[in-house]
Amino acid sequence: MDQTSTPFISKNTGGLERRLEEYRLILSSQNPKDVARRSGAELTESGWINFMLYDEVIAIDARSFQPREPIDDSTLALILAYLSRSDGSPPCGQWISFRELDDGTFYHQAFQGYTGRPLVDHLANDLARLTATATEIGGRQSDLGDISFIFDALPRVPILLIYWRGDDEFKASAKILFDRWANHHLPTDGCAVMGSTLVRLLINR
Repeated sequence: MDQTSTPFISKNTGGLERRLEEYRLILSSQNPKDVARRSGAELTESGWINFMLYDEVIAIDARSFQPREPIDDSTLALILAYLSRSDGSPPCGQWISFRELDDGTFYHQAFQGYTGRPLVDHLANDLARLTATATEIGGRQSDLGDISFIFDALPRVPILLIYWRGDDEFKASAKILFDRWANHHLPTDGCAVMGSTLVRLLINR
């Protein structure tokens, strides 16, 4: 997945390479079976940790924690953060905004700026187009807003997209919500990457 324009919030605090090494160090001290169990992934007999990232199959070597297929560093950091952080908690079914995530208040406006607003500009109230694209990448229709979809971004990290049509009185709007237990599996900057990745998938399909 192309992450070149995704703001990985703590990208400048030591760099992605440093973070990748930190995640690999954490994972190397853990039993691969436990990592797979907690994260909802599959550990194959040949030593690959397999799971879905939206509609893409991801395979990570359980020894080196390198991907089988080339992945950009931002996406790999997201994946390794998930594998090292996930505590196995199932989704609780309660939806919260980005500002309600750990330290999310400070980045809330920026998050909306590169998720909801670009999606509204792209769709221009074309709900049929949104439905087709959302369904293509595994979205399940919900009953909120004018239209909404739940996506399994990662095995234990569902994301909800809500879209409201614009009219003469109100502008169209779109919002991404997270399960309340999202921070059990990802840091908040990882949640930001998940949201912007979803929007990019919806726009580029």
